[in-house]
Amino acid sequence: MNVITFFHRFLGPPPRPTPGVRAASQLPIEQRYWSEEIDTWLRTHRYQQRIDAPYTLEWEQAPLRLVAGGALCAGQVLNGDWLWTAWATVEIDAGLSVVHRFLADNHYWAPNFPGHMLPLLHDAANPQAELCMRALLALAVPADATTNKCLAGCFDHAVFDQRLTVFACIDCGEDLLPDGEVLRALLDVDAPSGMKAPEVWTDAWLADRTYRRWQEQGVLYGFTHHSGVVVHQKKSWMRSLCVPPDDLDGPRSRGCYFDLALMVFTEAALSVLASRSSLATAALAHLRRVFPTPIDQGRALLTLWREVCARDLGGITASSTPSAKKAQGMHDD
Repeated sequence: MNVITFFHRFLGPPPRPTPGVRAASQLPIEQRYWSEEIDTWLRTHRYQQRIDAPYTLEWEQAPLRLVAGGALCAGQVLNGDWLWTAWATVEIDAGLSVVHRFLADNHYWAPNFPGHMLPLLHDAANPQAELCMRALLALAVPADATTNKCLAGCFDHAVFDQRLTVFACIDCGEDLLPDGEVLRALLDVDAPSGMKAPEVWTDAWLADRTYRRWQEQGVLYGFTHHSGVVVHQKKSWMRSLCVPPDDLDGPRSRGCYFDLALMVFTEAALSVLASRSSLATAALAHLRRVFPTPIDQGRALLTLWREVCARDLGGITASSTPSAKKAQGMHDD
């Protein structure tokens, strides 16, 4: 079963206060993943839900289940406007080629692009009913994430890049981990047209965008500023790291890769907004005040992803911690 989370960043209303949760410092160190400040930020103004009766859909006859959703408010960024990141998490039971086509079809959803209203998803319980990606996000946003108006009505106010960002956890089974053209395709980046040796371009492009520390153990990571993917060989425990945590008061390792993607995509939006808003600058400074995680692999993954965003967008300052290349040779703390 492959897990895919779609993120959309948009401007919306201020959040309502949310109930407090236990501080990370109250948990045993082996249950923590995030630093105290980032842990607090991730749980402040965060609304999420696990869909206990998953909404079952179909895509290319492959079963698709909406299993979780939510929204996070990063802070006020413009007069009267707050930055929100909403997400919808689905499971798709299909092979690598089908998953790739699903990602390719949905990475570029955008409110101002006619394709965002195309009925891509079919309701399994009612074959005549069809949904677009925007409707899927609306289904996934919890009811308690509304204030004076529903967040679903704010989806058109995308921030800087109307791309629907994606983080995917893909089980390739007994097959070899994908590399080269296959991995680049999963990240949804096309080689420049007219190239005589696209494989050379692909190898160079992937060199600083992949985290290969655990490749021999069957896990490979890849990143762009609009996508992330972790491909593994039958690591059943990987799902719990990549799906939003069921309980915000539970062990911080649950959903840690999901939270990593949530941080990166939100930080990218804040970074671009900071060029025209002192409020966004303050929100970004709060997020960067301390390095988010004491876990070695978490530091390496975040460093690499920030460096990728800095190259792609030119708006994110790479971390001052050791480079991800060096970090890949470290041992876990």
